[in-house]
Amino acid sequence: MKKFLVLALATVMLAACEYETTIKEVTKVPASLAEQVDANEEVQLMLLDHRNYVVVTTANHVAGKVQVENNQMVVDITEGGNKEVEQQHIFRIESSKSYDTIIVKVNGEEVLQADNA
Repeated sequence: MKKFLVLALATVMLAACEYETTIKEVTKVPASLAEQVDANEEVQLMLLDHRNYVVVTTANHVAGKVQVENNQMVVDITEGGNKEVEQQHIFRIESSKSYDTIIVKVNGEEVLQADNA
């Protein structure tokens, strides 16, 4: 039983160490972030409280994923079918480490790049 507990604890610790970068579409954002959003911009990258946010204004369905390449965080937004109504989609990106550069792509095309200094 003791060996099982040690093994289970080690597995949990390893899983926690692998957490580095996640992306999630959010519906509630801090008021200070909402005030900074420019409704005229199609894609924006914002930083608030050590979290990066990508804001996409589109009439399409969207999905987001994030990956790391050569100490660069690449946020890939994919647009899908038309919703006929333009709206803002806000993605919160959380990371346990910092990256030299953040790149935002929409449908595989780079639209923003920022140094993360």
